[in-house]
Amino acid sequence: MNSKINSKEYWNNRFETNDWDINMGREQSTYFYELMTDLLPEWLKLEIKQQDYSIIDMGCAEGQGVPILSQYFGKKIVGVDFSNNAIQIARNLYPDYEFEVGDINEREDLVDITIMSNILEHFHQPFDTLKKVSKYTKEFILVQIPFMETNLMPEHHYTFKYNNIPISIGDFKLICYKEYDCTEKSNGLFLGKQILLIYSANDRLNKSLSIDDMCGVIHVIKDKISEIQNLNIILEEKSKEVNLLVDKKFTVENCIRNLEEHNYHIVDENLCSVVKYIEDNSNKMSKALQRLVENTRYIENLEEKLDKSDLKLKEQDRNISSLNNQINELHEINAKYMELVNRFNNLNDAYGFTVQEYSNIKNSRTWRVATMERELARKLGLVRLAKGCLDIKHLGIRGAIKKRKYKKSVGTNLLLTSDLKSKSAQSEPLMEHVNHLNSLYQNVLNQPLSEVSLKLRNILASKQYKGIIVYPHAVKWEPIQRPQHILREFARAGYLTIFCENNQFEHDVYEPYNNVLVVRGEENLLPLIQDKHVIILCTYFLQTIFSNLVPNKTLWFDILDRLEFFASYCEYAQRVYDNLILNADILTYSADNLKIYTNGREDAVLLKNAVNVGDFAITEVKKIEKLEHIKNTKEPIIGYYGAIEEWFDIQSVQYLAENYSCQIVLIGHVGIDTTRVKNKNIHFLGKVPYNELKYYAKYFDVALIPFIVNDLTNAVSPVKFFEYAANGIPVVSSDIHEMNGYTGKAVQIYRDKEELVKLVRKLSSCKIEYKDELQKIADSNTWTARTNEIMNLIYSDIKALRHLANITAQGSVCVQTVTFFKYDGTTYYSGGAERYLLDLCEVCKQLNIKYRIYQYAEYNWVRFYGNVEVIGIVARETDVNMYGPKLVSEMYRHYENILNDQAAVSILSPFYLLPAKSSITTIGISHGISWDSEFNHLDNGTDFWNVNKSFIEGAKLTDYMVSVDTNTANWFQTINYDISRKIKYIPNYVDNEEFCPGHSLNENKIVITYPRRLYGARGLYITLDVVDDILTKYPNAEFHFVGKGFEQDTKHVEEKIKKWGDRVKWYSKAPNEMHEVYKITDIALIPTMYSEGTSLSCLEALSSGNAVISTRIGGLTDLILSDYNGMLIEPDGNSLLNALEELLSNPEKMKKIRANAIETAKAFSKNKWITRWKEVIQNATKDSDCASYQEEIRCIIELKDKKVNDFDVIKLIQDYLVKGYYVYIKLKKNKLRYDSYNRLQFIDWDENIYFEPDIYVVERNHELIHIKE
Repeated sequence: MNSKINSKEYWNNRFETNDWDINMGREQSTYFYELMTDLLPEWLKLEIKQQDYSIIDMGCAEGQGVPILSQYFGKKIVGVDFSNNAIQIARNLYPDYEFEVGDINEREDLVDITIMSNILEHFHQPFDTLKKVSKYTKEFILVQIPFMETNLMPEHHYTFKYNNIPISIGDFKLICYKEYDCTEKSNGLFLGKQILLIYSANDRLNKSLSIDDMCGVIHVIKDKISEIQNLNIILEEKSKEVNLLVDKKFTVENCIRNLEEHNYHIVDENLCSVVKYIEDNSNKMSKALQRLVENTRYIENLEEKLDKSDLKLKEQDRNISSLNNQINELHEINAKYMELVNRFNNLNDAYGFTVQEYSNIKNSRTWRVATMERELARKLGLVRLAKGCLDIKHLGIRGAIKKRKYKKSVGTNLLLTSDLKSKSAQSEPLMEHVNHLNSLYQNVLNQPLSEVSLKLRNILASKQYKGIIVYPHAVKWEPIQRPQHILREFARAGYLTIFCENNQFEHDVYEPYNNVLVVRGEENLLPLIQDKHVIILCTYFLQTIFSNLVPNKTLWFDILDRLEFFASYCEYAQRVYDNLILNADILTYSADNLKIYTNGREDAVLLKNAVNVGDFAITEVKKIEKLEHIKNTKEPIIGYYGAIEEWFDIQSVQYLAENYSCQIVLIGHVGIDTTRVKNKNIHFLGKVPYNELKYYAKYFDVALIPFIVNDLTNAVSPVKFFEYAANGIPVVSSDIHEMNGYTGKAVQIYRDKEELVKLVRKLSSCKIEYKDELQKIADSNTWTARTNEIMNLIYSDIKALRHLANITAQGSVCVQTVTFFKYDGTTYYSGGAERYLLDLCEVCKQLNIKYRIYQYAEYNWVRFYGNVEVIGIVARETDVNMYGPKLVSEMYRHYENILNDQAAVSILSPFYLLPAKSSITTIGISHGISWDSEFNHLDNGTDFWNVNKSFIEGAKLTDYMVSVDTNTANWFQTINYDISRKIKYIPNYVDNEEFCPGHSLNENKIVITYPRRLYGARGLYITLDVVDDILTKYPNAEFHFVGKGFEQDTKHVEEKIKKWGDRVKWYSKAPNEMHEVYKITDIALIPTMYSEGTSLSCLEALSSGNAVISTRIGGLTDLILSDYNGMLIEPDGNSLLNALEELLSNPEKMKKIRANAIETAKAFSKNKWITRWKEVIQNATKDSDCASYQEEIRCIIELKDKKVNDFDVIKLIQDYLVKGYYVYIKLKKNKLRYDSYNRLQFIDWDENIYFEPDIYVVERNHELIHIKE
């Protein structure tokens, strides 16, 4: 770079040559912007999110900060940079965001907020520049810069310290700052401190502040106190005589810290939380308010101490006068604060209206809430100040009132008229329970598998099934109710169903029915389904704690009861419930009156209860002694089974017992007080197992459903009714809504106690004549029929079919890499590392072991290159384009979840993608020293460790290590001898038969080939530098650039083509076509600048008899002996030019080198490489149960006009998925790309296909035609 440092030409050149990217500029930018979002004060974050501000990121470079800030604030943010090249790259990387070319010193258009991250240190007079920024900024200037730098980088011209950061810039004042030491937590991206400065326009502080600004002003007060701390630090540097004041400074800091800790919760809690806090914890609120008063006194005491400090400082040093000015400013602001306090007090009447509105809700609640209201009113004098501050800060007066009205309307809708007593519970205990479970489950996901999980994993591996359905813990397996019946039916249809129990039963896992598993502790299942798409059946809102941690799911919410029936009902429960309704993929409800709880979803399906008729067929004679004794009374037996809870009409049952000569048998858990039930003809038999119920029910003459009629029971569809019918027992039920649809001779409804007695007497006199009617009811309402309804619903939704598309890593050799295809899966990268992994598949094929590759991806796609399967892993927390330690760690965590301890072996390519020890045997591959660079200037051990930590620790963590060159092994031997001893040197390879000599040297034409990816690290630019000299001097020479690259690099090749025409060519070839390139090549260039192993391109050129010119970088010295089988040069343009001229001027030397090259390549044969790798994999998998290698069946379905949800289309897809095929659906307008999952993929019409499909289906005249099968 010959341009002046920091000039426009200088930065254009850095971006153009990819120098910025090579030196981790993108990663560093990402780190700085993420740090900025952490350092910003909460009040400012909230203001930016709420206000309609225009924002620019000045000096945005390649734009990494724009998506981070835009997504964080939910605002449009425009990236600005004076480098044309930087803006072009940013537009290519982030096409959905706006970027523009602009100079920081020349902008005229006004904006509300200007953000600058690590820009000002590049200026000699940074604050002159900042003053210019202030002229076109209206509200805030956010500046992040290096702080207290000791050794300036060449590009940095200014060191920012406490004593040179101005308090005022133009019309802006510094209102807040925060410093941060990045040394230990930036993973080597920045070694030193950063400071964030926030400047605000003066008129924001001087104007009569609105109520919405009050809390911001309070924050200004605290930040001004922070400025005084800065001045104390300056004074400490200037004079030792102020040591006594330093102690006082620390006292001030402690006071402020205490103030911030005490006030933080009060100031930043949202409105709803504070109101709840006041209602439920009035005593705690009183203490908090008292602390607020005490903190005000802290401020007053602090002012007095600062005044005294100021007097003493004036006597010591005249420079201390600046401190007095700051204290005066503090007084002025404090005066404004006192004015604001008065204004707060004047808002009592307005806020009283808010309290009155809110009290309307409270008046409809229970006595407990009313009591809390009285406590609130008693303390209203202090409460008004705190609540008013928070309401106004977040919503303003009108907003607060609207919020109250909204809560009132919601409360009215939820608390429907009911005879039930209120089951409301406080949100806080429930939220604590939810947080506890979330923490527990997250911890489970980050720990090795438990013994129960290991046992369950082995069971899952042994099962054959279409898909998995999970019912998270809500109830016990017995008594068997609706969810259990549904799981049984799905199991009969070929599914594996899992019912999660609590931790209180005997077995870890047991199987009551085929393919129905009951699991102890749902947390033991959670890590086993992270890599699977499952159907999750929920009937209770708290089951979402589990389902939220399952990344790939079809969520089925089955509404069985009114929400407020649950004991845990509260406002928080309502929010969870509403969210569950909103996000459910399938929504069903069991009774007509529950439709209101579907929140108006038109796709909600009524799925009434039913019976498994076969469960009640009597196959043996079995006497129940308890009932035999009752039967001997010769009186009719009136029976009931099910829960006996508060909805059970025990009084009517007692009336029946007293007014009819019968024996009443009640079976089930008793949850009510029965001490007053003295009737000798009422028998409580307790719980009975489900499979025993039929033997009890055969004794019944009449069955009862004696429910109290209210809103709860009117929304219940009793399962027991259909089971009574299957037993052939006539039924007498109270007048609940769901029973009215089944009335007949065998099913009677009573409306009072007298009618109950009358109907029971009538039906108990003749049982046999009702058999046919009851059998018809049972046969028309089976669980099989209900389950078929749901299956049809699932199979009619293309997205729901994803649960049939799972892939297992069990027994496979699995490889994790960063790129094989592009992150979107559309384009194959034809580099050496990709070809290496392709050939590694051949090794596994010969060993008969399943092989697949996992790479970083934007969404869950699966592609094939030939028969090699490549699966995209999605980062859920980190942008996949932001490569760095955070992304590596997250991706590996997802990769480990996918492998689920079941892979035969895990290969990391490269090895430093391994951030933690794995329970699976790991093999790391080093493709050469990839972390060398012209910008490596490590001056001390700390710098060295920070830069190289991930490489050293990654190597330590692997079980086996394979290196393609000796350079890696030797480097590690200087760092850690033990690591070097476990490295196995397996040099790269070449197929000598495929890559063999072509034409002889042709005096009339010399072809010079650059056969590699087109970018700087591979020597593109030093090659381009010699093109003009060589083509001018040697008219018979021509250059071939063979490879792919990004536009910012390839455009320079195109410029040479424009200049030289056919004498410069650029094209790319697939790996299996590259031998054709070398056959027409005379001289092959391998001019690597850094990051090189034993280059495949170099070996292929040697085997093809090319004269190779390579640099001395990395493992190339393992291949080239200079002047014998090639030319080994320094990595610069002059050396390359001299070597080319020497070969072109000396044909005999070129001929000799080409002959020796062929002989050298024989030592690197592909067969030797395969043999060495076989040995490594066999050793690594010796204790594993490996899956056999098989080639998958791939189907492509082209849809022009038909829809994916058309019956014939979705039926075909379903059939293929059930058979285990991979299904690719080509769409003209692909809106489903990101809904792809594993074996079900939605691809663009013109997307490149890198495999030969086994089945090809096209659409013709709206019909599906198989053109290949």
